[in-house]
Amino acid sequence: QLAIDGCPAPQLPTNFVVTDRWWQWVFTKDIKSIDEKTTYGKIQASPFSIPKKINYYDKDEKLVASIKWHFISFVGAHDFVDCKGKKLAESEEQMGSVLFGGKHYSSYMLKDANGTLIAQSSKTKYFAHQIIIDDAQTGRHLIQVQKNFMSLSNTWKVHIYDTDTKKHLAVDPRIITLLAASQEGVPFMGRG
Repeated sequence: QLAIDGCPAPQLPTNFVVTDRWWQWVFTKDIKSIDEKTTYGKIQASPFSIPKKINYYDKDEKLVASIKWHFISFVGAHDFVDCKGKKLAESEEQMGSVLFGGKHYSSYMLKDANGTLIAQSSKTKYFAHQIIIDDAQTGRHLIQVQKNFMSLSNTWKVHIYDTDTKKHLAVDPRIITLLAASQEGVPFMGRG
């Protein structure tokens, strides 16, 4: 398995899902193939962590990365950090989230560890929840994350348009998996 700065660096296919575990004590989601036959890892909350934090573990249960909510923020702001706590990126919801004709639209910025804008995203909620992440300079789609509105499960389908993590930090599996898992909010306790 590959490593980046001493942390595991799992490789993911261009299409996968992040799905709830039905029986869980702590918020947990599995990262699986589209057919859900192959497991690539899991996302799990750190109970009682202040601020809120969820962790990405590879299939061998090794910590890969985490996402931490900013302790004080008027908008949804998060830090993505590697297994050693080194900041990889930051996301922040724009204050201008609006409602257009029954369609809720939110805009997010994704910045690298130095604060440089690397990607922008939009999230819509209208018969389906969908997030599109675009390159900040070219506007080209990098990632699509979506969930069927009518689905009984909490499964997010992820499609990666560009897998070049050197060119686009936004497509790094350490960021994509945590971004998809954090779309429903993170309770401390899951379904019991």
